[in-house]
Amino acid sequence: MLNEFVEKIVVHERDRKGSADTAQKIEIYFNFIGEYIPPTMTETVVVFFRAVITIWNNQPLLKAWKLSVNILGSLLPLLMGEKS
Repeated sequence: MLNEFVEKIVVHERDRKGSADTAQKIEIYFNFIGEYIPPTMTETVVVFFRAVITIWNNQPLLKAWKLSVNILGSLLPLLMGEKS
């Protein structure tokens, strides 16, 4: 089923061969979308703060606090450099 959504996957060679820590570029092209480029950390943080501001402007205090903590909990591994 997943094959129907993916047009092609291009895996590039690593810059330093033989090193397990070297980054390797992988391009994923989806049908009807083209190449998927994931958001940068800056874009992710901006989206987080916009969501928190929206929540705090539209929700009662306790609910806003709980929703903000849930959002931060999902963003924290990214900020700490952990892979999801």
